[in-house]
Formats: sequence, C-alpha cells, structure tokens
Amino acid sequence: MIFSLHGQEYRLEAETYSNGRLFIVFRDLTSSKETYPAARFIETDAPKDGSVELDFNKAHNPPCAYNPYTTCPLPSPGNRLRVEIPAGEKTYKH
Repeated sequence: MIFSLHGQEYRLEAETYSNGRLFIVFRDLTSSKETYPAARFIETDAPKDGSVELDFNKAHNPPCAYNPYTTCPLPSPGNRLRVEIPAGEKTYKH
C-alpha cells in the first residue's frame, strides 16, 4: 500500500484477513519516545476500487504493550517508517 504524508510517498505492507480487511504492523519515529517501542497496529476496511482509507488516528498498541507474557509480531523492515506519525494510541503508562 502506498500513501503520501507531507508531500512524501511511503509504502506499507499489509496482511489480508479472510474478510478482505487489512492488518498493518508498523513503527515510526515516535516509537520509544511517544508510542510503544516495538510497533503499533492499524486495520482498514477491505480495499474498494483499489484503495483504502488509512486513518492513523486508529493506530493502536499491540497486546504485548500491556502484558509481558504476550508475544506480538514486529514490523517488517519496509514497515519501519522514517517519519513521525503523531496520531493514534500513545505509550501505555503502568
């Protein structure tokens, strides 16, 4: 999936659920500072006419952010964005 932010183009790899919805694991430059260090998750509706609405306000922490006994997927190298995404869920404070 390709998206633009501040005039720059970025790519994200997504997994597809059986119902067509997309699941994305990503990191950005807010990771470890403002957001969970390992990654955040975002889900979208199934693509319509070849595109999806990518709403980073819906980015959320994985279960491993809350429970030390949970394992979570890490983002692929291509999903480690070199830009800040200052939206969505922030770091969980115990």
